[in-house]
Amino acid sequence: MKQKTIHATLVKMMTRGIVLMGESGSGKSRLALSLLYEGAQLVADDVVEIFVGPDGLRGRAPNRLKGLIEIRGVGIIDVSAALGRPFVLDEVTIDLVVSLVRRQGKIRRADTPAVSVIALLGREIPEIRIGSDIDARGLLCVVSDVILGGSRTSGRIAKLIGIPR
Repeated sequence: MKQKTIHATLVKMMTRGIVLMGESGSGKSRLALSLLYEGAQLVADDVVEIFVGPDGLRGRAPNRLKGLIEIRGVGIIDVSAALGRPFVLDEVTIDLVVSLVRRQGKIRRADTPAVSVIALLGREIPEIRIGSDIDARGLLCVVSDVILGGSRTSGRIAKLIGIPR
C-alpha cells in the first residue's frame, strides 16, 4: 500500500475529510480545536499518515498520536478525555486540502480563498489557499459554501470534489 506521512492536521467537517496544511506556527492545530467546538471531529494533528484506500485518498494519525492535539502555549490535549470519544475518528477519506498562508498580495482577506488542485500520492485533491488568520466560523462558512454551492468559487471547488449540482 502506498503511504506517506505529512506535516498537517486532519479533521472531518460536514461529512468531508479536510487536511489543514501550512507552515509551522500557522495555526493548524488552533483552528482544528476551534472546529471541534463547532462540531468537527479530529482525525490527526501534526502528523498525518495518508494512503490510497479502495475509496480514494485516506488519512489517519500514527497510533502514538491518536486523539491528541497540541496547542502552542497550552500543551497536549487528549480530545477524547476533554470532549468525548465521538470527537475523534480513526481515519477518513480526504476530500479537500486547506492551505493556511500568511497574508500576501494575492490573498486580500482571510475568508477569500484561492482555488487550485494539489497532488498527494498521485491523486489530485482540491485545494483552497486561505489566509492563516481565518477563524473556525469563517472556514465553516467557506466549506459550507463549497458544499452547498453558493458562489462561483464554491461551484468550481464542488466540481473538483465531485459534489453533484
